[in-house]
Amino acid sequence: MKNKWIKQKYILLLCICAGTLCACDIDTQNAVIGQVSAGTEGMGAQLQTESSTEVETEPETETEPEVKEPQLTERQQQIKEYEAKYGTEEFVTEDYMTLATLYGEEGLVKKQRDLLEKCWRLYQEQAAFDILQTITVNVAEETEQIRSQAALMFQNLDIEEYRNEAVNMLCSDEWFAVMMPKLFEGQRNYYLNDAATGGKLVVEVGYAADKPYSKIWYIDKMGNVIFLQKDDGSVRMMKTGLSEGMYHGDYESWLCLAAKGDIYHETGTFVRNVNVGEYTAEVYFGKKKVDFYALWCNREDMKFTTYTGEFDRDGKTILDQSESKKLTASRGDKGDGYVIYAYASGESKCLFATGTVDEMVFGAEKFGISTLPVYTEYEPVAVEAPQIQIRVQDGNVEWFDGNAWQVVGAVEQYIAEDPFVKYMEDGGFEIENTGDDKKVSDVYESQGAGTLKKPTSSGSSSTGGTTTPTPTPTPTPTPTPTPTPTPTPTPTPTPDEDDDDDDHGSSTPAPSPTPDPTPTPDPTPTPDPTPDDSGSGDSSGNDGDDMEFSPDIL
Repeated sequence: MKNKWIKQKYILLLCICAGTLCACDIDTQNAVIGQVSAGTEGMGAQLQTESSTEVETEPETETEPEVKEPQLTERQQQIKEYEAKYGTEEFVTEDYMTLATLYGEEGLVKKQRDLLEKCWRLYQEQAAFDILQTITVNVAEETEQIRSQAALMFQNLDIEEYRNEAVNMLCSDEWFAVMMPKLFEGQRNYYLNDAATGGKLVVEVGYAADKPYSKIWYIDKMGNVIFLQKDDGSVRMMKTGLSEGMYHGDYESWLCLAAKGDIYHETGTFVRNVNVGEYTAEVYFGKKKVDFYALWCNREDMKFTTYTGEFDRDGKTILDQSESKKLTASRGDKGDGYVIYAYASGESKCLFATGTVDEMVFGAEKFGISTLPVYTEYEPVAVEAPQIQIRVQDGNVEWFDGNAWQVVGAVEQYIAEDPFVKYMEDGGFEIENTGDDKKVSDVYESQGAGTLKKPTSSGSSSTGGTTTPTPTPTPTPTPTPTPTPTPTPTPTPTPDEDDDDDDHGSSTPAPSPTPDPTPTPDPTPTPDPTPDDSGSGDSSGNDGDDMEFSPDIL
């Protein structure tokens, strides 16, 4: 029966090939099959044999495609060769610089920065130092400590109620130690992009005139920016808008200078980093050195003198600069010439900057406000690190060979042989100060404040006709129910014992100092003092002895 079916199948195939099947009806097909069936006995046997052979043939097995290692580019091959050479005695300064350049070209920004820092600490290579100042690293590929500090700073600036905590972070030692590790010169630059809010954080930390400083730019998705800076003599926070990377729009700035306890609250308008239009400065002149954070937290409770000015579209003052007015400086040094950019009521007091009217442009940097740095964003390149297990056990360095832990040697031995130890012990290198590292406090000392003497028919004192100030009574506290949103307690400032008043430019003696405030032991928040609205409190008499501090009530 099987052979008969195979025969019929074969005949049908022949019909198809001859083109006759389509023209035949079923009866014709059967007749054709009957006619040729007798002559195909031998052929059927042959087909049966071929069919059996076909069934018994094993199906071909699919072979997995051969995995080929990716081809390295010429630059990647060079990197691999230099990395193999790294750490040997043959790896010298030129090799550090070459490998760092290759890292940069390959987009390995963090590896480039880390290698250049090592080159600087080992060989004091100036070219490496110069390049380091321009590199900005994506925080996403930094250490866990750096990522954590940056994220916390972003959160504190993003939430208005926590912005005092951002200042507190900069006043702590932990922030700088984490963000500027192993270096005593230069700077480090970071940026953070927050996908959840669309905001950005740009960080610059480093040394200016051998003193640590930090600059932070927080930018929200609407283009508003908060600039926060802390250096050896000041702390500042400024809010404004951005346009093409430049300050643009109305701004508000708070500045605290710890050396004397001065406070500046400034408002105005920026057009592409330049002050234009009306300008207002509420100023409190203190007398004694005050703790940064305490001064900052109590900045709004002082008694201010209001100064106003106005700038043209080029950032030059349009105020009267009559030569008949003689300036007696109470803050800063007027030098060979000065430009008055703000007057107090009655124009008996002023704020000034050293220079000439024709040359003086009052941009952001003139007030010590650093502009947003230019940097390039990038996606971190994933580098697959070898899976090697290493540990420190009982004072020894050990590694796992797959079966057991092998002892390499004592930790102390390797630390003693570390070539970078000397740099840390010496505290870095002495480098020439370029003069570009002015502190914010230096900027305001070069500007300053003073009193004016105007010619009068009846004559006047050398202080410009200032009157004897009346001691300001201690303000009466008023309860404030708002709780403090952050747990950090506000420190009470401890002024220096220096109570001289030779920096106030007034021949009239200052009022007797009010006793220093006594810290309240009760942890319950102390009510804020009610600010005096008399407008006094500048160099004409208020030396800061009537300062009353309270815990920060945000």
